[in-house]
Amino acid sequence: MHRAENLELVNLEEELRQALGWEPRPAMAAHMDRAVAAAIAQAPSTVGATTRRRLPKLAIGLFVTLLLLGAASALTLLQQAAELEPGWRVAYARAEHLNLSQTIGGYKVTLDRGFVDPNQLILAFQVDGPEGAFHAVPRGDVVDSQGRSYLDIAGGDIGAELENSAATISSYQVPPGVGGMVDLTATIPDLLPVTSKMGVPAPQGPWVFHFSLTVHPATEVEPDLTVAAAGVPITLRRVQITETADRILLGLNLSAIRDKQWTRWQMIGTLQQAHRLSQELTWAPLPPEWIGQPKADIQDLVTRSEVGDVQVRQTFAGTDTPSGQWTLTITRLSGSDGRGEVRFVDGPWVFQFVVP
Repeated sequence: MHRAENLELVNLEEELRQALGWEPRPAMAAHMDRAVAAAIAQAPSTVGATTRRRLPKLAIGLFVTLLLLGAASALTLLQQAAELEPGWRVAYARAEHLNLSQTIGGYKVTLDRGFVDPNQLILAFQVDGPEGAFHAVPRGDVVDSQGRSYLDIAGGDIGAELENSAATISSYQVPPGVGGMVDLTATIPDLLPVTSKMGVPAPQGPWVFHFSLTVHPATEVEPDLTVAAAGVPITLRRVQITETADRILLGLNLSAIRDKQWTRWQMIGTLQQAHRLSQELTWAPLPPEWIGQPKADIQDLVTRSEVGDVQVRQTFAGTDTPSGQWTLTITRLSGSDGRGEVRFVDGPWVFQFVVP
Protein backbone atom coordinates (compact mmCIF):
# COMPACT_ATOMS: atom_id res chain seq x y z
CA MET A 1 0.00 0.00 0.00
CA HIS A 2 1.00 3.57 -0.54
CA ARG A 3 1.78 5.56 2.58
CA ALA A 4 -1.24 7.83 2.10
CA GLU A 5 -3.58 4.83 2.14
CA ASN A 6 -1.91 3.48 5.27
CA LEU A 7 -2.49 6.82 6.96
CA GLU A 8 -6.14 6.79 5.89
CA LEU A 9 -6.63 3.35 7.44
CA VAL A 10 -4.87 4.38 10.65
CA ASN A 11 -7.00 7.51 10.90
CA LEU A 12 -10.18 5.53 10.24
CA GLU A 13 -9.34 2.97 12.91
CA GLU A 14 -8.44 5.68 15.41
CA GLU A 15 -11.67 7.58 14.74
CA LEU A 16 -13.68 4.38 15.27
CA ARG A 17 -11.89 3.68 18.55
CA GLN A 18 -12.39 7.20 19.87
CA ALA A 19 -15.97 7.68 18.74
CA LEU A 20 -17.35 4.22 19.39
CA GLY A 21 -14.99 2.51 21.79
CA TRP A 22 -14.53 -0.26 19.22
CA GLU A 23 -11.36 -2.32 19.02
CA PRO A 24 -11.00 -4.94 16.25
CA ARG A 25 -10.95 -8.42 17.73
CA PRO A 26 -7.74 -10.38 17.07
CA ALA A 27 -9.69 -12.90 15.04
CA MET A 28 -11.16 -10.20 12.81
CA ALA A 29 -7.75 -8.55 12.33
CA ALA A 30 -6.24 -11.91 11.39
CA HIS A 31 -9.03 -12.57 8.90
CA MET A 32 -8.50 -9.14 7.32
CA ASP A 33 -4.76 -9.85 6.99
CA ARG A 34 -5.51 -13.12 5.19
CA ALA A 35 -8.08 -11.47 2.93
CA VAL A 36 -5.57 -8.82 1.88
CA ALA A 37 -2.86 -11.40 1.20
CA ALA A 38 -5.25 -13.55 -0.85
CA ALA A 39 -6.55 -10.59 -2.83
CA ILE A 40 -3.04 -9.37 -3.63
CA ALA A 41 -2.00 -12.84 -4.76
CA GLN A 42 -5.10 -13.60 -6.79
CA ALA A 43 -6.29 -10.20 -8.05
CA PRO A 44 -3.27 -7.99 -8.68
CA SER A 45 -5.01 -6.10 -11.54
CA THR A 46 -7.41 -4.21 -9.32
CA VAL A 47 -7.53 -0.66 -8.15
CA GLY A 48 -9.54 -0.46 -4.97
CA ALA A 49 -10.44 -3.92 -3.77
CA THR A 50 -12.52 -3.44 -0.65
CA THR A 51 -14.27 -5.66 1.85
CA ARG A 52 -16.92 -4.45 4.25
CA ARG A 53 -18.67 -6.00 7.18
CA ARG A 54 -21.14 -4.76 9.77
CA LEU A 55 -19.52 -4.31 13.16
CA PRO A 56 -21.30 -5.59 16.29
CA LYS A 57 -21.52 -2.12 17.88
CA LEU A 58 -22.28 0.00 14.81
CA ALA A 59 -25.59 0.94 13.24
CA ILE A 60 -26.83 -1.08 10.26
CA GLY A 61 -25.11 0.01 7.07
CA LEU A 62 -21.80 1.15 8.62
CA PHE A 63 -18.83 -0.89 7.47
CA VAL A 64 -15.09 -1.15 7.98
CA THR A 65 -13.27 -0.83 4.63
CA LEU A 66 -9.97 -2.43 3.75
CA LEU A 67 -8.16 -0.76 0.82
CA LEU A 68 -5.49 -2.24 -1.40
CA LEU A 69 -3.92 -1.73 -4.85
CA GLY A 70 -2.62 -4.11 -7.52
CA ALA A 71 -2.25 -5.00 -11.28
CA ALA A 72 -3.54 -7.61 -14.06
CA SER A 73 -5.21 -10.96 -13.44
CA ALA A 74 -6.88 -13.61 -15.58
CA LEU A 75 -9.94 -13.52 -13.33
CA THR A 76 -12.90 -11.33 -14.19
CA LEU A 77 -13.78 -8.52 -11.82
CA LEU A 78 -16.69 -10.52 -10.39
CA GLN A 79 -14.51 -13.58 -9.89
CA GLN A 80 -11.96 -11.44 -8.07
CA ALA A 81 -14.67 -10.07 -5.77
CA ALA A 82 -15.95 -13.59 -5.08
CA GLU A 83 -12.44 -14.70 -4.11
CA LEU A 84 -12.41 -12.31 -1.14
CA GLU A 85 -14.28 -14.87 1.01
CA PRO A 86 -14.57 -18.68 0.65
CA GLY A 87 -18.35 -18.70 1.09
CA TRP A 88 -18.75 -16.14 -1.69
CA ARG A 89 -16.55 -18.26 -3.97
CA VAL A 90 -18.89 -21.24 -3.49
CA ALA A 91 -22.00 -19.10 -3.97
CA TYR A 92 -20.61 -17.52 -7.15
CA ALA A 93 -19.76 -20.90 -8.67
CA ARG A 94 -23.21 -22.37 -7.89
CA ALA A 95 -25.32 -19.27 -8.44
CA GLU A 96 -28.18 -18.94 -10.89
CA HIS A 97 -27.25 -16.81 -13.92
CA LEU A 98 -29.58 -13.81 -14.14
CA ASN A 99 -27.81 -11.39 -16.53
CA LEU A 100 -30.22 -8.51 -15.88
CA SER A 101 -28.99 -5.07 -16.98
CA GLN A 102 -30.25 -1.48 -16.82
CA THR A 103 -28.53 1.71 -17.98
CA ILE A 104 -29.27 5.10 -16.42
CA GLY A 105 -27.21 8.22 -16.99
CA GLY A 106 -24.57 6.25 -18.85
CA TYR A 107 -24.04 3.78 -15.98
CA LYS A 108 -24.91 0.19 -16.86
CA VAL A 109 -25.65 -1.94 -13.79
CA THR A 110 -25.80 -5.69 -14.34
CA LEU A 111 -27.12 -8.20 -11.84
CA ASP A 112 -25.03 -11.09 -13.11
CA ARG A 113 -26.09 -13.92 -10.80
CA GLY A 114 -27.61 -14.79 -7.43
CA PHE A 115 -27.50 -17.50 -4.77
CA VAL A 116 -29.55 -17.90 -1.61
CA ASP A 117 -29.55 -20.25 1.37
CA PRO A 118 -30.96 -19.68 4.88
CA ASN A 119 -27.66 -18.14 6.04
CA GLN A 120 -27.24 -15.53 3.31
CA LEU A 121 -28.34 -14.14 -0.04
CA ILE A 122 -25.41 -13.48 -2.40
CA LEU A 123 -25.81 -11.13 -5.39
CA ALA A 124 -23.09 -10.38 -7.95
CA PHE A 125 -23.26 -6.91 -9.57
CA GLN A 126 -21.11 -5.23 -12.21
CA VAL A 127 -21.16 -1.51 -12.97
CA ASP A 128 -19.82 -0.15 -16.28
CA GLY A 129 -19.60 3.64 -16.41
CA PRO A 130 -19.15 6.04 -19.33
CA GLU A 131 -15.68 6.99 -20.56
CA GLY A 132 -13.88 9.26 -18.12
CA ALA A 133 -16.32 8.50 -15.30
CA PHE A 134 -15.31 7.42 -11.83
CA HIS A 135 -15.63 3.90 -10.52
CA ALA A 136 -18.93 3.34 -8.71
CA VAL A 137 -20.41 0.37 -6.85
CA PRO A 138 -24.01 -0.47 -5.94
CA ARG A 139 -25.61 -0.35 -2.52
CA GLY A 140 -29.28 -1.13 -2.19
CA ASP A 141 -32.18 -3.01 -0.70
CA VAL A 142 -33.79 -6.37 -1.45
CA VAL A 143 -37.37 -7.38 -0.63
CA ASP A 144 -39.35 -10.48 -1.51
CA SER A 145 -42.92 -10.89 -2.77
CA GLN A 146 -44.13 -11.18 0.84
CA GLY A 147 -42.67 -7.80 1.77
CA ARG A 148 -39.78 -9.15 3.85
CA SER A 149 -36.51 -7.20 3.72
CA TYR A 150 -33.14 -8.84 3.04
CA LEU A 151 -30.61 -6.55 4.66
CA ASP A 152 -27.16 -5.80 3.26
CA ILE A 153 -24.63 -6.88 5.90
CA ALA A 154 -21.44 -7.57 3.98
CA GLY A 155 -19.77 -7.31 0.63
CA GLY A 156 -16.65 -6.97 -1.47
CA ASP A 157 -15.87 -4.45 -4.22
CA ILE A 158 -13.30 -4.63 -7.02
CA GLY A 159 -12.49 -1.81 -9.46
CA ALA A 160 -10.57 -2.17 -12.75
CA GLU A 161 -7.47 -0.02 -13.04
CA LEU A 162 -7.73 1.01 -16.70
CA GLU A 163 -11.48 0.71 -17.20
CA ASN A 164 -14.58 2.44 -15.84
CA SER A 165 -15.85 -0.85 -14.44
CA ALA A 166 -16.37 -2.20 -10.93
CA ALA A 167 -17.77 -5.42 -9.49
CA THR A 168 -19.50 -6.11 -6.19
CA ILE A 169 -20.44 -9.23 -4.26
CA SER A 170 -23.19 -8.30 -1.79
CA SER A 171 -24.28 -10.54 1.08
CA TYR A 172 -27.72 -10.06 2.63
CA GLN A 173 -29.34 -11.45 5.76
CA VAL A 174 -32.17 -13.85 4.88
CA PRO A 175 -35.37 -13.68 6.99
CA PRO A 176 -36.22 -16.91 8.83
CA GLY A 177 -38.61 -19.34 7.18
CA VAL A 178 -37.65 -18.58 3.58
CA GLY A 179 -37.58 -21.69 1.39
CA GLY A 180 -38.45 -23.17 -1.98
CA MET A 181 -38.59 -20.59 -4.74
CA VAL A 182 -38.46 -16.94 -3.68
CA ASP A 183 -39.39 -13.91 -5.80
CA LEU A 184 -37.10 -10.94 -5.11
CA THR A 185 -36.71 -7.29 -6.05
CA ALA A 186 -33.35 -5.54 -5.71
CA THR A 187 -33.41 -1.73 -5.79
CA ILE A 188 -30.21 0.31 -6.22
CA PRO A 189 -31.20 3.95 -5.53
CA ASP A 190 -27.77 5.33 -6.42
CA LEU A 191 -24.16 4.28 -6.85
CA LEU A 192 -21.39 4.84 -4.35
CA PRO A 193 -18.32 6.45 -5.97
CA VAL A 194 -15.10 4.54 -5.33
CA THR A 195 -13.01 7.35 -6.84
CA SER A 196 -14.64 10.79 -6.93
CA LYS A 197 -14.11 13.77 -9.23
CA MET A 198 -14.61 17.40 -8.25
CA GLY A 199 -18.00 18.70 -9.30
CA VAL A 200 -19.26 15.34 -10.56
CA PRO A 201 -22.33 14.06 -8.68
CA ALA A 202 -22.81 10.41 -7.77
CA PRO A 203 -24.83 8.46 -10.37
CA GLN A 204 -28.54 8.46 -9.52
CA GLY A 205 -31.00 5.65 -10.27
CA PRO A 206 -32.94 3.77 -9.30
CA TRP A 207 -31.81 0.57 -10.98
CA VAL A 208 -34.51 -2.06 -10.20
CA PHE A 209 -34.24 -5.82 -10.81
CA HIS A 210 -36.97 -8.47 -10.44
CA PHE A 211 -35.86 -12.11 -10.29
CA SER A 212 -36.47 -15.49 -8.64
CA LEU A 213 -34.05 -17.86 -6.90
CA THR A 214 -34.26 -21.35 -5.46
CA VAL A 215 -33.31 -21.50 -1.79
CA HIS A 216 -30.55 -24.04 -1.14
CA PRO A 217 -31.36 -26.05 2.04
CA ALA A 218 -29.67 -25.89 5.43
CA THR A 219 -28.82 -28.62 7.93
CA GLU A 220 -30.03 -27.70 11.42
CA VAL A 221 -29.33 -29.30 14.79
CA GLU A 222 -30.29 -28.19 18.31
CA PRO A 223 -27.60 -29.52 20.68
CA ASP A 224 -29.02 -27.75 23.77
CA LEU A 225 -25.64 -28.05 25.54
CA THR A 226 -24.69 -25.86 28.50
CA VAL A 227 -21.11 -25.26 29.63
CA ALA A 228 -20.07 -23.00 32.53
CA ALA A 229 -16.72 -21.27 32.96
CA ALA A 230 -15.67 -18.23 35.00
CA GLY A 231 -19.12 -18.23 36.56
CA VAL A 232 -20.83 -17.74 33.18
CA PRO A 233 -23.08 -20.51 31.76
CA ILE A 234 -23.38 -20.54 27.95
CA THR A 235 -25.89 -22.71 26.08
CA LEU A 236 -25.44 -23.81 22.49
CA ARG A 237 -29.00 -23.77 21.23
CA ARG A 238 -28.90 -24.17 17.48
CA VAL A 239 -26.45 -24.76 14.63
CA GLN A 240 -27.43 -24.01 11.03
CA ILE A 241 -25.06 -25.24 8.31
CA THR A 242 -25.18 -24.37 4.61
CA GLU A 243 -22.87 -24.51 1.60
CA THR A 244 -21.69 -20.94 2.22
CA ALA A 245 -21.59 -20.47 6.01
CA ASP A 246 -22.10 -22.06 9.44
CA ARG A 247 -24.26 -20.21 11.97
CA ILE A 248 -24.66 -20.74 15.70
CA LEU A 249 -27.15 -19.37 18.20
CA LEU A 250 -26.16 -19.21 21.87
CA GLY A 251 -27.80 -18.23 25.12
CA LEU A 252 -25.61 -16.50 27.71
CA ASN A 253 -26.27 -15.96 31.41
CA LEU A 254 -24.18 -12.85 32.03
CA SER A 255 -25.55 -12.02 35.47
CA ALA A 256 -22.18 -12.75 37.13
CA ILE A 257 -20.23 -10.24 35.00
CA ARG A 258 -22.73 -7.66 33.75
CA ASP A 259 -23.29 -4.53 35.78
CA LYS A 260 -24.04 -0.85 35.17
CA GLN A 261 -20.58 -0.27 33.72
CA TRP A 262 -19.96 -3.47 31.78
CA THR A 263 -23.20 -3.77 29.82
CA ARG A 264 -22.06 -4.88 26.35
CA TRP A 265 -20.53 -8.32 25.88
CA GLN A 266 -19.26 -10.11 22.79
CA MET A 267 -17.63 -13.51 22.35
CA ILE A 268 -14.43 -14.70 20.69
CA GLY A 269 -14.25 -18.28 19.48
CA THR A 270 -13.97 -20.89 16.76
CA LEU A 271 -16.10 -23.59 15.16
CA GLN A 272 -14.52 -26.75 13.78
CA GLN A 273 -15.76 -29.81 11.95
CA ALA A 274 -13.53 -32.86 12.53
CA HIS A 275 -11.96 -32.93 9.06
CA ARG A 276 -11.86 -29.17 8.46
CA LEU A 277 -9.75 -26.31 9.72
CA SER A 278 -11.28 -24.31 12.55
CA GLN A 279 -13.13 -21.14 11.58
CA GLU A 280 -13.29 -17.91 13.53
CA LEU A 281 -16.70 -16.68 14.62
CA THR A 282 -16.16 -13.15 13.41
CA TRP A 283 -19.50 -12.28 11.81
CA ALA A 284 -22.50 -11.27 13.89
CA PRO A 285 -25.69 -11.46 11.79
CA LEU A 286 -28.73 -9.41 12.67
CA PRO A 287 -30.56 -9.87 15.99
CA PRO A 288 -32.52 -13.10 16.55
CA GLU A 289 -35.76 -11.10 16.82
CA TRP A 290 -35.40 -9.87 13.25
CA ILE A 291 -37.97 -11.52 10.97
CA GLY A 292 -37.67 -9.36 7.85
CA GLN A 293 -38.47 -5.87 9.09
CA PRO A 294 -36.96 -3.06 6.98
CA LYS A 295 -33.74 -1.41 8.06
CA ALA A 296 -35.47 1.66 9.51
CA ASP A 297 -37.54 -0.49 11.87
CA ILE A 298 -34.82 -2.59 13.50
CA GLN A 299 -32.41 -0.11 15.05
CA ASP A 300 -33.93 -0.77 18.47
CA LEU A 301 -33.38 -4.51 17.95
CA VAL A 302 -29.74 -3.85 17.10
CA THR A 303 -29.27 -1.72 20.21
CA ARG A 304 -30.89 -4.34 22.45
CA SER A 305 -28.84 -7.13 20.91
CA GLU A 306 -25.65 -5.44 22.13
CA VAL A 307 -26.67 -6.13 25.71
CA GLY A 308 -28.82 -9.21 25.12
CA ASP A 309 -28.38 -12.75 26.40
CA VAL A 310 -28.93 -14.32 22.96
CA GLN A 311 -26.15 -13.99 20.43
CA VAL A 312 -25.70 -15.24 16.86
CA ARG A 313 -22.37 -15.83 15.14
CA GLN A 314 -21.48 -16.93 11.62
CA THR A 315 -18.39 -18.18 9.82
CA PHE A 316 -16.98 -17.17 6.44
CA ALA A 317 -17.34 -20.62 4.86
CA GLY A 318 -19.78 -23.53 4.90
CA THR A 319 -19.71 -27.19 3.89
CA ASP A 320 -21.47 -29.70 1.63
CA THR A 321 -20.80 -32.54 4.08
CA PRO A 322 -22.03 -31.44 7.52
CA SER A 323 -22.29 -34.91 9.08
CA GLY A 324 -19.84 -35.79 11.83
CA GLN A 325 -18.23 -34.46 14.99
CA TRP A 326 -18.12 -30.69 15.57
CA THR A 327 -16.43 -28.59 18.26
CA LEU A 328 -17.38 -25.06 19.24
CA THR A 329 -14.83 -23.27 21.44
CA ILE A 330 -15.55 -19.89 23.04
CA THR A 331 -12.14 -18.73 24.22
CA ARG A 332 -13.12 -15.50 25.96
CA LEU A 333 -15.79 -12.88 26.46
CA SER A 334 -15.08 -9.24 25.71
CA GLY A 335 -16.94 -6.58 27.68
CA SER A 336 -17.25 -2.88 26.86
CA ASP A 337 -18.53 0.06 28.85
CA GLY A 338 -19.39 2.01 25.70
CA ARG A 339 -16.69 4.61 26.42
CA GLY A 340 -13.60 2.83 25.17
CA GLU A 341 -12.79 0.61 28.15
CA VAL A 342 -12.60 -3.14 27.54
CA ARG A 343 -12.64 -6.07 29.96
CA PHE A 344 -12.00 -9.74 29.22
CA VAL A 345 -13.30 -12.91 30.86
CA ASP A 346 -11.37 -16.01 29.84
CA GLY A 347 -12.85 -19.48 29.38
CA PRO A 348 -12.76 -21.71 27.56
CA TRP A 349 -16.29 -22.90 26.96
CA VAL A 350 -16.04 -26.06 24.81
CA PHE A 351 -19.03 -27.74 23.15
CA GLN A 352 -18.84 -31.02 21.24
CA PHE A 353 -21.82 -32.21 19.21
CA VAL A 354 -22.63 -34.52 16.33
CA VAL A 355 -24.47 -33.64 13.15
CA PRO A 356 -26.26 -36.75 11.79
